[in-house]
Amino acid sequence: MFRNKKEFITVLHDGRVSFLVEDGGNRWTVAASLSLDRFAASDLAAGDIPAKLRGMKHRLMVTPDFWLENSTFQFQSKKRRLIEPYLARKIKEQYPDQEGIDCYFDYTAATTTEGMPGVYAFYLKDPLVFQMISCFRALHLEPERVSSAGYLWQSLLAGRVTGFARGGRALVQVMAGLCSIAIYVDGLFLFSRSVVLPEAEADGQVAYDEAVYELTQSLYLVSQKSKKEVDAIYLLADDAGAARALAAQFGEKINDLADFSFAVPQRLAMPELGPMGFLLEQGLLPRESFPWITHLEKRHEMQWALFQKTGIATGAVAALLLGVLLVFLAVEPGVITADIPAETETRLVELQGRLEEYRSILSGEVERQKKLPAEAVVAAVGLSLPSVFQVKKIELVNQQGGSVEVAGWVQADSAVALEQVLAGLVGQLHSRFAASASFGLRDFAITDEQHKGEKRFFVRFSFVHS
Repeated sequence: MFRNKKEFITVLHDGRVSFLVEDGGNRWTVAASLSLDRFAASDLAAGDIPAKLRGMKHRLMVTPDFWLENSTFQFQSKKRRLIEPYLARKIKEQYPDQEGIDCYFDYTAATTTEGMPGVYAFYLKDPLVFQMISCFRALHLEPERVSSAGYLWQSLLAGRVTGFARGGRALVQVMAGLCSIAIYVDGLFLFSRSVVLPEAEADGQVAYDEAVYELTQSLYLVSQKSKKEVDAIYLLADDAGAARALAAQFGEKINDLADFSFAVPQRLAMPELGPMGFLLEQGLLPRESFPWITHLEKRHEMQWALFQKTGIATGAVAALLLGVLLVFLAVEPGVITADIPAETETRLVELQGRLEEYRSILSGEVERQKKLPAEAVVAAVGLSLPSVFQVKKIELVNQQGGSVEVAGWVQADSAVALEQVLAGLVGQLHSRFAASASFGLRDFAITDEQHKGEKRFFVRFSFVHS
């Protein structure tokens, strides 16, 4: 992904924003560094950015893990046009005061702790990340993607560690005096913790006790949050003493990442980058597929542009590989009698995933083209409301996702009478908006009150209209 030399990335760690450029071979070096306080105070000018970076593309901004949040929601549908407005609403409910939070998220299919089908959503949370995006936008350097070390390592481990997508896993980096712990469940990032290790005694035990304690606490927390145990711990350490101390405590769970083709340096060249230092100086930054976030509208534009650029080529390669595969297969009716070469099988699996992604993008673009204009949506909602419904607002709260919010008062003598009115409203919405099929009486928020001596109910609801 990072093949254009006129690109830079930024990494936020320990109160500093580091600007990095590629040195060749996907290895990155720090070109400049600024205090995070400059962004927090909106005290950033074009002159603060090195001249050689100002004309480059800001491809990626890597934030601390805790600037992002993740949640898993039970949800049956796999259609993006239904999932996106649902997640936008749920995320906004959790952080109602953060402007724009319902536009910066992404998701993947997942299973809830109860074993039900759902979606795993991850989204920007910390107010400072929105402030930084705004500052960069003002300088025409808005980051194309936002991610964090936990998600970048997720992509890297998924490609190298067999069984990473099953059960609980922990990544532990003990490097340059910092112990960083990232927890994953079923291949998805859950949370991370970091602790600066104290100066070691002669035997080094004090520093290692801190690492052991933090890891123990993290393993307990993951069992509480996900109802699963961590079965494997992957260790990256620049000190053999740390490996011995952790192995003594956690035994066979410890796996040395050196066994998975990771070359561990004796010391980090860029310790100021925290958990990202190793990835960047070793040329391990994922090039293509990793979890990232940008504004929803921008993501849609990027996905559609990518589809137009590479979708046909990918289809041609897939057809070619399938043709080559037939050479290796002896096929009888319903029987495959030859083994598929491992390299070919891996490539086919990758292409299957890529083609499914393109199918989803194309489907989403088609659906967006079908959307009703805003004025038509408002008019249709108005026609659906009964005469006893006094409107307070009809608002397209997430226009790109097709969600509308309605609020107002209903004059009714009793709860039974109110239910009859709302049942009629549900029927009207179903007849006018096919996408509202899952909307029902349970989706109304109702409070009762007195108005001029008469009983009335304040009603709020939202639904997906397209």
